[in-house]
Amino acid sequence: MPEVPLPFQVIVTSAFARESWDQEPDPGFFIIASRGDIVPPGPGLSFPSRTLERIEQVDFSQSFVAAFQVQPIPGSETVDGVVRSGDTVTIQLSSHIVGPGSYVLEHYTYPYRYVAITKEGAWNREVLFLLKAKVGERDSVQQTSHFIP
Repeated sequence: MPEVPLPFQVIVTSAFARESWDQEPDPGFFIIASRGDIVPPGPGLSFPSRTLERIEQVDFSQSFVAAFQVQPIPGSETVDGVVRSGDTVTIQLSSHIVGPGSYVLEHYTYPYRYVAITKEGAWNREVLFLLKAKVGERDSVQQTSHFIP
């Protein structure tokens, strides 16, 4: 099947508010396909009010939202494109790693980038989502499945 580019827009980048650091790790990648999906993806997590407002502004009859963790450096990950091939949607990222001497704060929650993706063509099915990132010399792939109405 040919790849069809899907229009997208980054709507917000933010971290979850956490009740405790003794919880399960945050999921790295998830989909919000309808208003009913606007729930934090784990116990003890909550959306900051600005993030919740931006997600609620999405017209879910025309779009869905992909959310994925990014590095804490602004602009360190760029969404290069979103394509659909049959029942698979691929989100392509490029990452820009900060050089030697960088550090990560313990108990730091990495922010999430929320991307509204326009539904073009027929959906109403289970879709495999691939998040592909080029990180320096290596490739990283995460995946999840979700029903898109």
